[in-house]
Amino acid sequence: MRIQVTFSGAAPTIDDIVAFDPLGAITVGPLNHVLDIPANPFATGYFYEDWLIFPNPDWEFVEIFVPTNTLLHQVVIDSYSTPEPSTLILFGISALGVVVYGWRRRKRAA
Repeated sequence: MRIQVTFSGAAPTIDDIVAFDPLGAITVGPLNHVLDIPANPFATGYFYEDWLIFPNPDWEFVEIFVPTNTLLHQVVIDSYSTPEPSTLILFGISALGVVVYGWRRRKRAA
């Protein structure tokens, strides 16, 4: 998950991330934090943080602390999911079955 924040004033912080999956425990951990604040304090600042949440939860709750006199312009939360290996294997076996079936049909027709 990537959290991107655009702001004016003091930098906000991500105070807490809570994730829930009914099947079991969730691991939540930050990967990196990039902060880009121009020298002009009245200019727009920007930062993003990458978080690893494993396994992919049903929902996430993100708490962002915004200091006084800070203006948030935009908060974007992007989450991405990677299919589990068993799903990819099942898809591959299905595709192989379709190819073999088509090959056998052509062989009989010839």
